[in-house]
Amino acid sequence: MNNKSKSGYTAEDLTNGLMNLAKAVQVTSQSFKNLGNTLEIYQRPWSQRVKQRKAVKKRFHIAILFLISMFVQAQDAKYIKALDSLSNESAREFADQIISNSKTKFEFLRIDETTNQPENFYEVLYIPADAVNKERKAKSFFQCDECLKVKFYIDQAGENIELEKKGIRTLRFNEVTGKYLDLFPVWEKVFKPGLNVEKTIEDYKSRVLKIKEPRIEYRFDKNDYAENNWYIHNYS
Repeated sequence: MNNKSKSGYTAEDLTNGLMNLAKAVQVTSQSFKNLGNTLEIYQRPWSQRVKQRKAVKKRFHIAILFLISMFVQAQDAKYIKALDSLSNESAREFADQIISNSKTKFEFLRIDETTNQPENFYEVLYIPADAVNKERKAKSFFQCDECLKVKFYIDQAGENIELEKKGIRTLRFNEVTGKYLDLFPVWEKVFKPGLNVEKTIEDYKSRVLKIKEPRIEYRFDKNDYAENNWYIHNYS
């Protein structure tokens, strides 16, 4: 049981009061210290004050830019993560976004979809708009070196075979293949803004995107089996 003083306060009350008083003294001392530093700046010669104010202003701008950068990165990460769960319509919109920024002018060719396979894919194919032989549209994608293919993995979200629960069909962006200058614009715009088109070819770090939370991993790399054939792949 706590012993009370004549004033009605316990020893615990007095201890807490002293601790709060100590904190208040500490905060007050820091405030006076900051005020003293500010007064000291304005007591300096004009040239030093200008220099000091410029330094403070520079640090403030850096902090603001850092906060803006963090906000933008968070928004980009949210958009990129959303590529793991798309509808047919939103998948087509993303595929169209890729070709809308490419160097080559493409036009929609067709959609290929595999079913009843261990892994099923939904593929959106585009052909160069100035292709001389339009009959190539009827041929296989592998017979069209100039074509661009955007590939999505078909997933059944929430499916559980043991519980006999049917899943909801979603599309997860898997890969896009094409020429370097056709893929770089979307890589720079969506995945890693601010890159240089020439330096990125040799800079491996510029072609890798890794985020721990939410878990995101993408790579922009060259296919070894074909000349000037690159891909952006989702390893998330």
